Parts: sequence; C-alpha cells; structure tokens
Amino acid sequence: MTHYIIRRLLSFTLVLIGVSIIIFFVLRILPGDPAQIILGTQATPEKLAHLRHLMGLDRPLIVQYFDWIGGVLRGDFGHSISYDTSVASLIATRMEVTLFLTFFAMLLSIIIGIPLGIFAATHQGTPGDYLVMLASQIGIAIPAFWTGILFIYFFAVKYHMLPAGGYVSITKGLVPFIKSIILPTLAIAIVRASVLARMSRSSVLEVMREDYVRTARSKGLEEKVVIYKHVLKNAFIPILTVIGLQVGQLVAGEIIIENVFYLPGLGQLVMRSIGQRDLPTVQAIVLFIAVLIIIINLVVDILYGYFDPRIKYE
Repeated sequence: MTHYIIRRLLSFTLVLIGVSIIIFFVLRILPGDPAQIILGTQATPEKLAHLRHLMGLDRPLIVQYFDWIGGVLRGDFGHSISYDTSVASLIATRMEVTLFLTFFAMLLSIIIGIPLGIFAATHQGTPGDYLVMLASQIGIAIPAFWTGILFIYFFAVKYHMLPAGGYVSITKGLVPFIKSIILPTLAIAIVRASVLARMSRSSVLEVMREDYVRTARSKGLEEKVVIYKHVLKNAFIPILTVIGLQVGQLVAGEIIIENVFYLPGLGQLVMRSIGQRDLPTVQAIVLFIAVLIIIINLVVDILYGYFDPRIKYE
C-alpha cells in the first residue's frame, strides 16, 4: 500500500506540474491588462509601463511562470490585484464556505441517494421503484441554480423561513450557520442524490444477479443479510467512483450556486477575479481546486481496496 501511495503521489506531482503550466499560460492568453484595470482612467503609457515593470509583466512568460511556481512552493501565492491582500489569506477566508458546502451537500446526497437506490433495486418493478426513478429523473433534469432560485422564492421571499443569501460562520452560532447554508446545500444535493440513486439501483441490481447471491439465498439467509452483507459491499465500487467524481465536481462547480445565494466562497471569488483580471488570485484558486481533486481521487483509490479485497496494490 505504501509503495502504491508513493507512486500515485509521484504521478499526481506530474499532473500538477502540467496543470500549473496550463493555468498560467492560458490565463495569459485571455484579453485584458491587469495594469490597465488597476490604474483605470488615470492610466498613461508611462504609468502603465512602470506598473507592468513593478508587477513583472514585462518579463518573458517563462520567467514569470517560474517566479510564480517558485513562490507557490514556498507558500506564497502572490498578491491579489483587486483585493490588495495576499492571495493565501484571501483563499483561507473563503475556503470555509466552499468546503462546508461541499461536505454537507455530498453527505446529504449520500444519505438520500444510496438508500433510495437500494430500495428501488430491492423493489424492482413496484410502484416504489417507478416513483424513485421518476423523482431522480426530475432531480437530474432541473439545474441546481434553478432549484436554488425556487428555494429562495418559497422559503425566503414568500414564507420568510430562511435567509435568501449570505453566509454566517459556524463560529458565530450553529443555528445561524445552518440557516445560511441549508438552502444551497439542498439545491446541490438534489441533483447529486438523484445521480447516486440511479447509480446505486443499477449497481445493486447487477450484483443481485450474481451466482454467489443466489447461493446465499439458497442457504436460507434473510434478505437483509444477503443485501447488506453480500450485495452492498460488492456493489459499492461503482457507487464510490461516482461519489469521488461528484465531490470533485462540487469543489470545482459551485460557482453558480455561490453566486445565486451570495456566498463568499471560492466560486464567487474566482468569478469576480476573472472579471477584474486578477491573475494571481485566479491561478491560485484553480491550482488549489486541482490539488483537492487529486487528493479526493487518491482517497477513492485507497478505499477501493477496502470494499473489494480482490484489488491488490502491488
């Protein structure tokens, strides 16, 4: 296992190097001049040239890249142009929102989606099965941002039960924190739970057709024992794969939801930074998200061995 993890970390290091190169050079292709944005209407050719020199924008791109990646390795992600603060501290203050939203949305998706999928599989062909499949199809078809807008209208505007947006840190009270994050969590979880329900159903149905499941039933084992001891553990590999993919998508794809609910997370920050041509901030956030996705993939790969002992890390 140790050798496997070391090999994966080495491969992930190469992936990160490639990602950092793509991030840096693609952002330099985008139109817009950071120096022009900073100076605004006061920009003159002399001032622009002086500011570009101070920011290092007049140096060759390859030199700028190595300066940036060298700073990243030292923990220095640069200075935010639009917020006039270090990018590292800026990400640290926004990271809480995104990570909490990802965690609770994924947790709720698992709690709802997997049991519904198991229920549908064990009641195949019944009205309950058709109802779960219909509900999951609707959940997948409706975009999360539209669900979020509906939640804001009903729960905030019409009935005044929950706030329409904003974020209250958990350090300021558990109840205000839950109220501020429950609607965006539900908006995201509905789509993810729908996907997990359909995946769980198909995976459980496939395993239930295996010979060893028929043998377990022929021995007189209770159906619950057959499902939870023999079926679920073997059916969980594809489900785990989908969970890992969804967590990665959540971390990278909460931009719209964070803007709908006005949550001060990484998604909202990166959108504003792109609009303001704040290259150091955009670079750091995208690289940070890439690192999180790589860590998630590594954890999923390790969990494979737990759920399927046939997988050998050699």
